[in-house]
Amino acid sequence: MAKDSKKQARESVAGVAIESGNILLGLRRPGVGSMDGRWEIPGGKCETGENHCQALRREFLEELSVTIRCGELLARGSFENRGLLHDLFAYRVELTGPVGELNEHSKIAWYDREGLRVLIKTPGAMVESDFAIIIELLEKEGLFL
Repeated sequence: MAKDSKKQARESVAGVAIESGNILLGLRRPGVGSMDGRWEIPGGKCETGENHCQALRREFLEELSVTIRCGELLARGSFENRGLLHDLFAYRVELTGPVGELNEHSKIAWYDREGLRVLIKTPGAMVESDFAIIIELLEKEGLFL
């Protein structure tokens, strides 16, 4: 009997930092991969042996030089990258200090609900993997308070 040729989806995480009704996004630095020059929710792929919160803490430290507290799961999605399926888990995070050196982003910005709506309607402005997450967040009542 043939083995199932489907590979298990990789897990990725996104950290949704919300302050004063705004969500933190980072603009990927040009030349830093397939998502360069586009806005994204900070996060990345889980490494072997990491749980979601450990991966988020590592990613925020690597990308934004800031530590975080990991909160509840807010949204889920999936995407394909280079032929591999990824399950994306978006958690609420709290920054425990100011953002430091930007290592993968050229800048960061805080987007309100209307700014996010405009961003997802602008072709090429945001990484596709975050679309479903942003749409789900926009539908949540009270999240932007």
